[in-house]
Amino acid sequence: MSELVLHEKSEKPFNVSSLPVLLDGDESFEDYHLKNHDFIFNCTDLTAIQMDMMAMMLTYMTKESWDNGQCPTFHFDTEKLTKWFGCSAKQLHSKLKAPSKALAKKQFIFIDDDNEEFSFASLLKAIEYKKGVLTMTPNDVLRDIYLITATSDEKNKGFGKIYNDVYRALSVPNTKRVFEMISRFRERGMEMHPQDVRNLQCCLGIMTREGRVLKSTYASEKTFVSRIISVAMEQIAALPEAKKRLNLKRSELTGTLGYELLPKAGDQKGFKLRFLAEWKEGVDEKRHLEADLQSALDDAKEAKEKGERTLPHLEKVADLLSQLGETESLGNIKNKIVEIKRREAHEKQLREAEMRNNERELVKRSLQSFPLDEF
Repeated sequence: MSELVLHEKSEKPFNVSSLPVLLDGDESFEDYHLKNHDFIFNCTDLTAIQMDMMAMMLTYMTKESWDNGQCPTFHFDTEKLTKWFGCSAKQLHSKLKAPSKALAKKQFIFIDDDNEEFSFASLLKAIEYKKGVLTMTPNDVLRDIYLITATSDEKNKGFGKIYNDVYRALSVPNTKRVFEMISRFRERGMEMHPQDVRNLQCCLGIMTREGRVLKSTYASEKTFVSRIISVAMEQIAALPEAKKRLNLKRSELTGTLGYELLPKAGDQKGFKLRFLAEWKEGVDEKRHLEADLQSALDDAKEAKEKGERTLPHLEKVADLLSQLGETESLGNIKNKIVEIKRREAHEKQLREAEMRNNERELVKRSLQSFPLDEF
């Protein structure tokens, strides 16, 4: 069993480069954790502190953690724990005991009645607190569920990038879950499709997948949305930490903040819910812009080698540099664009002058060869 001992001020005992390259500006890998799509929409009924404990483990989990097929064990010392949970060292034992005991029994549940499939697995193999150190061991049966949180190689399976400052500031479990959901689709050109409200009720523990009601107060879809989803959006929107990260838009159809409720099509009963979260320009958009910039530079180089016009490509480069805030490089590109435009304008004048001269020569030769004596 591989072990990772985490100390706040000591050198990290794992290779940070094995984490996904999702850093934005001054971000640190400790600023967020990644969560598999199936994990986000699973019916894991955790308390707020249990969710924060799992987030702490996911923050430090890397693909390297699972090297050699071994199950990793994560050790969090007193300094890390007091900072993460916002309490004194003397409070750690009492604060973590009951949540840890319950967390050890929590399961990852998969049920697909349509295909007659199901699976149940404990989230953790073990959890203990001893001499000021919390030790968490994930269940290696769920390796594939955990691994997507540690590598971008399988990004097509989908994951959410969940900022820890927002996540930990949210004290209501359902609000944390909603924040996970709106963190799921952030890439340019992607959006979360409208979600079946009944499915959301299952994800948030209102009822089972089989339709058995667990919390009758929220069994009505409209009541669930107004008293859980709407409240969660208001709480997220009020957080200063969240305001730095995203804008929750108000629906033009219903006036609701952060979502809109849509009736199902045709004769289907019930509703679907579309989240209206707009993430501010950050790592995902920046990564796309940088990729577009490299492509534009390659196109400009190829055009130069083929003797084709480079100006359209350089103008695209300038636009991308402007969006990325690369002022120094932008200035150089703009100077080159001005130079090329002047050269092209001069070359155009020369061509036009040459054309006029050619036309005059043609007229002159036509006059010289014109058989005037025959008239």
